[in-house]
Amino acid sequence: MTRFPIMAIVIVVVGLAVMAIPAKDLRLALPDNGSAPAGSTQRVAYDLVAEHFGPGYNAPLLVSIDIISTTDPVGVVDDIAADLRTMKGVEAIGLATPNRTADTGVVQVIPTTAGTDAQTADLVREIRDRAPAWKSQHGVDVAVTGLTAGGIDVSDRLQEALLPFGIVVVGLSVLLLMIVFRSIVVPVKATLGFLLSTGASFGAVVAVFQWGWLEDSCTSTRPAH
Repeated sequence: MTRFPIMAIVIVVVGLAVMAIPAKDLRLALPDNGSAPAGSTQRVAYDLVAEHFGPGYNAPLLVSIDIISTTDPVGVVDDIAADLRTMKGVEAIGLATPNRTADTGVVQVIPTTAGTDAQTADLVREIRDRAPAWKSQHGVDVAVTGLTAGGIDVSDRLQEALLPFGIVVVGLSVLLLMIVFRSIVVPVKATLGFLLSTGASFGAVVAVFQWGWLEDSCTSTRPAH
């Protein structure tokens, strides 16, 4: 390290940069029972449902339909349920019915993937993208809700806020260091080191828990929580 400082710096910087590459695929997700400790009742129930029925049965989506303005509430709900059934990523329709007052319809959609899977989030977005077409065809408003959709929405908000938050924190730290050390080189060097080490940490998390590296040594390959 002392005899060849330039080489040591290059090796460390390049190594951290390479380790940080997987961080671009970082996905955030709220924890569910699949993240519970192995052997706990919640985890056992989650694993049994996923094994014998499918992972999507642990993460049903609720599609609500405002049918108060339609003269055929049952037909509208059935038509939308039929459209949902043909969508990629839908395992089954668990329930499709208007409520007792015929002002709201509920369709339970069982996805083919778990609640924290990227394909489930894609399915939620696709259903929402079809809402204008159903509005035009049937004159009803369609929304996707439920615990799974709510968790996806929160995760998306966190993902969107992550970069601006990081920029603010890093920017303020640079300004603070510049004031303290009255230098530009020292704050910039410290900030670059911080960014590289943080990126490498996130990269390691993604590589292990999302990409499945060292899977034999881990009990799960779930998104970061």
